[in-house]
Amino acid sequence: MAIRHVSGIREWGAYQQAKLVVEMYDDEAENFSQVAKQIGISPQEVGRRYRASKALEQMENDDEYGAHASPKLYSFFHEAVSSPKVREWLEFTNETYTAENEENRTTFYQLLSPSEVDGEKREPKLQNANRQIRQMKIIVDSDKALNVLSDPEKSFNDALKVAEDEMESDNSGVTEYALKQALKALRKPGIDAWSDPTARTSELWQELKKVFDSIDKVLEADE
Repeated sequence: MAIRHVSGIREWGAYQQAKLVVEMYDDEAENFSQVAKQIGISPQEVGRRYRASKALEQMENDDEYGAHASPKLYSFFHEAVSSPKVREWLEFTNETYTAENEENRTTFYQLLSPSEVDGEKREPKLQNANRQIRQMKIIVDSDKALNVLSDPEKSFNDALKVAEDEMESDNSGVTEYALKQALKALRKPGIDAWSDPTARTSELWQELKKVFDSIDKVLEADE
């Protein structure tokens, strides 16, 4: 089925754009690329907006936290589904476009919702989508930091400090995290993508090999 042409979408807000993406994909499109051609953004961005809208919709349908869901929270879900670490923590799947980890999903909803502690009303812990979701990827790697984050009397910055202190005091954790991220990034394009590298890709690969060689020397010296 042919998709109607849409003009002026760039002037729309992020939430309105995402709702249109969902409407077009669910009603008329066979893939994200088909939608992307009609609204002038990349298929990857169409996918992110679709996932974010579906994630927000899941909160809207939550019995406990649905009342706190609103379009203004869209940016938090957009950042969350765009972050591999946070997406993995939520166990967000492209099969159902939902966050499957109930415990972590509930924690995320709590962070987005106002609370009351000893009769004092408090604003949601998450206030800045761009900055705090980037910081969340550090926190979700630390059970101790997550416990602090879940404590209604503790702030987001309290949890972040615990996670950062833990990383600084545990060099092995830092190196393991760096290696995991490097492996994930290198595997993402797929083996076939490396068969015809650009000149710049080859240059960067040589630089990376030098780093590998330096690390090898350090590891061999410790044996």
